[in-house]
Amino acid sequence: RVGLFLAGGQRTLDAWNQPGGKAPPSLEDGIVFAAELSQMRFPGTELVVLSACETGLGDVESGEGVMGFSRALETAGVANTLITLWPVDDLATVGFMGGFYEKLSRGVAYGEALQTTQMEELLKFRNSDGIAASIRLAAPFQIVGSDSSVLQ
Repeated sequence: RVGLFLAGGQRTLDAWNQPGGKAPPSLEDGIVFAAELSQMRFPGTELVVLSACETGLGDVESGEGVMGFSRALETAGVANTLITLWPVDDLATVGFMGGFYEKLSRGVAYGEALQTTQMEELLKFRNSDGIAASIRLAAPFQIVGSDSSVLQ
């Protein structure tokens, strides 16, 4: 039940909502579910960033743990995935990602780039919006994976 809505997804959603509507084949429907991602292969992919709302959530499967994007991408061979744990603010996320990618471009390790960016953003938002807002805006981002590499 976890999916990414891509280009073409609205057409599929519209077709699903029409009586007798015919949706395109699943590989062309503009919607990628975690189960589909787990069947794909991403050899050598060091980092996938999913900076939309709640990309770290998933369904709990008995005996399997949480099944969601991060687990699906790990199964597909991705070493690290940046996810979010709650809804994110669009404007704050743009600034956050700019700082994160700037650090990666300098060769900073994923975890360190994330931690440093979060600290910077927490201070910035704390001063302008207060402590609770700063946590909501800067802290939903987490990296799942090995975090052993830097962007080359």
